[in-house]
Amino acid sequence: MNATISPVLETTLDTLSTTPESRPGGPIEHTLLTIVWIVTAVFSLILNSLCIIVVWKSCELNGVCRLFLTTLTVCDILLCISFVIPAIGVSITGVWPFGRAGCIVQILLIYPPGYTGFFAIAAINVDRYLAIAYPFKHITYVTFRRSVISLILFEILFYVYVVVMGSLSHWKVLYVPGHMQCSFSASLEYFWYLAIFNIVGLVPICVLIVVVTFVYVHILIIVRRHKKQIAGLGVRQEDDVLRNSEASTTYLLLSISMLIGYVPYVIVSILHMANIPPPSTVILLTRICFAWNGCLNVVIYFMRNKTLKRNLDRFLKRHSLCTCCYKKERNQNVAV
Repeated sequence: MNATISPVLETTLDTLSTTPESRPGGPIEHTLLTIVWIVTAVFSLILNSLCIIVVWKSCELNGVCRLFLTTLTVCDILLCISFVIPAIGVSITGVWPFGRAGCIVQILLIYPPGYTGFFAIAAINVDRYLAIAYPFKHITYVTFRRSVISLILFEILFYVYVVVMGSLSHWKVLYVPGHMQCSFSASLEYFWYLAIFNIVGLVPICVLIVVVTFVYVHILIIVRRHKKQIAGLGVRQEDDVLRNSEASTTYLLLSISMLIGYVPYVIVSILHMANIPPPSTVILLTRICFAWNGCLNVVIYFMRNKTLKRNLDRFLKRHSLCTCCYKKERNQNVAV
């Protein structure tokens, strides 16, 4: 059977070898790469943890939006734990140090939360679209309880899919050298399971592109029509339609950020499976871009949303070592 396996796939069959993989570059490059992974892990954990705290302290935000933003942030934290932190160990030792069980845990912590993240960002876009296009129906039909139920059902569906695929391949997992992560076996006996698994990874990407394109184009049409109407009435005050359209632009940027992080990652995985391996530098860059996507999401939240930015500022002032700034600001507000 091994004679029929392509050379690229054959190199991945030494699943959990303790022999360090051959990596380009010298000790300096390896040290710099380790530092990059450590910085990525620290920033991702700190920023996403802050985001969860600030989002749930921002009572001005819609409850459904808070739910899906928190979901997306938790998915980014799981990505850091399951991908970035193991990448630190691999970068230091040159081998996968977590064994077969670590491979299975990584697969379970990367793929279902990744699918859930795409569902969450698509759901946020649809939520803002309904708030603009059908405001009265939105209040009635889009409730926090229904959003929680849908989120749980989709998460269960994603985990069932990954567990079924793993069971069909008898959990023949391996560490893929250079890709900083584990995958299902590439042997011919299980090749089609790997092929289906990688190709299905394109489905949430395609769904997100279709949803965002439809939603945002329709929102632009509605907002343009609405601005003409309020201009004719001589109204200059910002209303709910304009505020929701600004929020939808933020979620559009989040969607673009996710696509930039995930699309190259999935394409490289498919090319590797198809025996068309990209250069090692390209693979490494796509992995770093994939990892930093979690940090970029939080930066977009705080730069675009005034409520989150204000509450983050208050939180940092209140819990910083120099609390005099916060106390002074609070005393000034009381005096006024």
